[in-house]
Amino acid sequence: MNETEGRQGQTPPGDAAAPPPPPPPLWQPPGAPAPDPLVQELSWPLYRARGWLQFLGVMSILSGVITALTLFGIIIAWLPIWMGALMFQAAERLEAARRAGSRLDFAKATDRLRLVIMIQGITSLASLALSAIVVMTIGMAGIAGLLAKLD
Repeated sequence: MNETEGRQGQTPPGDAAAPPPPPPPLWQPPGAPAPDPLVQELSWPLYRARGWLQFLGVMSILSGVITALTLFGIIIAWLPIWMGALMFQAAERLEAARRAGSRLDFAKATDRLRLVIMIQGITSLASLALSAIVVMTIGMAGIAGLLAKLD
């Protein structure tokens, strides 16, 4: 028997973080859909990160509240607060998807995460554009100052 045949049926080395078996089914009312084991398995990595997702949600909400205390921040404070709320909703849906194997909960959780990622990307692009405008403005003012000294 060669080395490959001897390892069949074993988990490969380095795969120690394999998902555990799905949780035991909870009581279901008659006629309720059965838990989907595939959803339970696919939701496992995000389910494990739900504590961090909730932590980031709290930090985002606090950031929004602190931002709202500034004069300019009142205009944009709703963004981190909204993102924090979306993170909390995603964490709740992930827990429900893992527990009940619900495709709908898993889809809603991933949709909330998609929205958070999209908002973060748009915010990053807007920050980058604003930074470029500020740097160019300061640079032009510096050049104008140098040219004025040369006259």
